Amino acid sequence: MHIKGITVNNFMRLGMVTLQLNGKNLVIGGMNEQGKSSLLNSFWVALGGSDAMDALDITKPIKNGAKDSRIELDLGDLIIKRKWIKNEESGAVNMYLEVVTPQGAKYPSPQKMLDALMGKMFDPFEFSEKKAKEQRELLLNLVDLGDFSLEGNAAERKTVFDKRTEVNRDVLRLSKQLEGKPALAEDVPAEEVSISSILEEQQEAQKLKEQNDAVRRELQGLIQDHDTLDGAIKGKVSLIDTLKRQLASHEEELLTWRGDMDKLMAKGKEQHEKVKALKDPDMEIFTTKLQELEQTNSKVREKKARAAIQEELSKVQLESDTLTNKIKLLDAAKDKALRGAKFPVEGLSIDDEAITFKDVPLGQCSTEEKMRVCIAIAMAMSPQLKVIRISRAESLDPKNFQVITEMAAAGGYQLLMEKVGDPGDMGIIIEDGMVKEVAP
Repeated sequence: MHIKGITVNNFMRLGMVTLQLNGKNLVIGGMNEQGKSSLLNSFWVALGGSDAMDALDITKPIKNGAKDSRIELDLGDLIIKRKWIKNEESGAVNMYLEVVTPQGAKYPSPQKMLDALMGKMFDPFEFSEKKAKEQRELLLNLVDLGDFSLEGNAAERKTVFDKRTEVNRDVLRLSKQLEGKPALAEDVPAEEVSISSILEEQQEAQKLKEQNDAVRRELQGLIQDHDTLDGAIKGKVSLIDTLKRQLASHEEELLTWRGDMDKLMAKGKEQHEKVKALKDPDMEIFTTKLQELEQTNSKVREKKARAAIQEELSKVQLESDTLTNKIKLLDAAKDKALRGAKFPVEGLSIDDEAITFKDVPLGQCSTEEKMRVCIAIAMAMSPQLKVIRISRAESLDPKNFQVITEMAAAGGYQLLMEKVGDPGDMGIIIEDGMVKEVAP
């Protein structure tokens, strides 16, 4: 279906404009602020009503100074009549729609029928000029992905990815800790060995040594007593010659001392034998044992520390692997949704950043290839009403203009273009809201 003709009265900047197109292309030329955009917009507002006005940012459909505005769009089998009337008292503007057949029959739900007919408004040139993320957002609004949310998927994937990054930092930290703790021999005990038994044994040995030292000190005392008594005897003997008068008493005392000496000698001999029989414990062995025990227990602590790190590393690695699998599932779900989506052009898809065509970002495609894709999208978006809207056509170079017209002709589409300046041989010039000149 194509546009056969249009009549516009007091819409935006326009006064009265009537055109007979009969399905042919149209370039609307002229200078800025003369009504070119108003005429181009009138085609889509006639079809889309409030939705089209919102999309085109139209808030005042009635020309300044007028009380109402009207658009009548002839599609051949359908005639669309849309009008806006301003309430003089309240200032409110009411919109009315009527869709009839050439025979005068009215459609009961006109806007619903027009929405199904016109598809989605899409300007291929404006689309080609937008940034990659804006293009992506627009195409997402045009493509049905069912219940799958690409944005939700991306947000969840980012959350999981960031969590895995944190977990992997722990994996790296624990791995480095583990590298600094070499594996210990299997015979290292699982628990530290108690030193209490060795300490008790050491205390007993120390007690025995103290007892032996006491015996030695007693022998030393006896030796000293012997030396003292021996000296006394020698003194007494030397005095015998001079102390004859005291001999009797001294001899008696001497006998007593000799008896004591015999006893002392016997006890000394007995004590000497005891000393000879003494055997001191080797105290160094306890120091060695304690050192060996501490070495063992140090290894036990190292082994436990390494086992704890290994256990934590295993848990963290498992969490990292789980998150990696979740990311893969999210990516798989996204790929499945995109594969199942009905994109308007074969080879077209969407990644996290931009639209892709044959796996290449659209922005990296050649200018001609990009324009061909955008025109193909526009055609796919409006399969019944074969009309394509293009604003700012003055920005098209001759090559792209040729690509657009050839693709439209091949697909049976009608072009409606707005262009600052000369519209060429397939256009009209709008000046002060009126048609000034129609190209031959």
